[in-house]
Amino acid sequence: TSTPIWALLIARLLTDPFWFFYQYWQVGFMQEKIGLTLAEVGKLMWFPPLVAVFGVLAVCWASDRLVSRGMEPTRARLTIIWSVTCLAPLVFLLPSVSNVYAAIGIMTIINFMCTAWLSMATIMMGGLAPRVAIATAIGVMSALGGVTSIIFNGFVGSIIDNFGYSMPIYAGATLHPLGALVLAVFFLRRKSLIARQESL
Repeated sequence: TSTPIWALLIARLLTDPFWFFYQYWQVGFMQEKIGLTLAEVGKLMWFPPLVAVFGVLAVCWASDRLVSRGMEPTRARLTIIWSVTCLAPLVFLLPSVSNVYAAIGIMTIINFMCTAWLSMATIMMGGLAPRVAIATAIGVMSALGGVTSIIFNGFVGSIIDNFGYSMPIYAGATLHPLGALVLAVFFLRRKSLIARQESL
């Protein structure tokens, strides 16, 4: 049915804005909040995405291992999503950090969490959408996530000018937990309903 696809779309609509915000504003944050030069930012900011690449390879492997052990594929992807979302509270520490290495550490976590989310959501969509419409479904999901990100980031500049980085970071840090909650409410409820129907 299309209902699981809508649940996944809503989750991506909620979570994509923080990922886009992080990508667009990380350099400004490191310069304005941490006090690095642009050259220093360039020397350091290669590390978070590098770690994220290997982290995503690891969680994709873990997801496949869960499936090979008998877990239903969608549930395996959800398990990874819920697991990496547990890292989100660490993002709340970022506005209070002044040490460059602590900031890099938190940004590494952000990179890993967001890219793992994107990977698992894309894989999930591949399993939920009809075979003849998988590419279209993934394209629509990415496009809608891009729209909400554009709207979110359209306001961020003025917010940072008036209130600093804390407010958008605190707001953005809640988005992945909200997305995980949407998926949990729908898919766990759906599993309960299916089990109830099978028992009748």
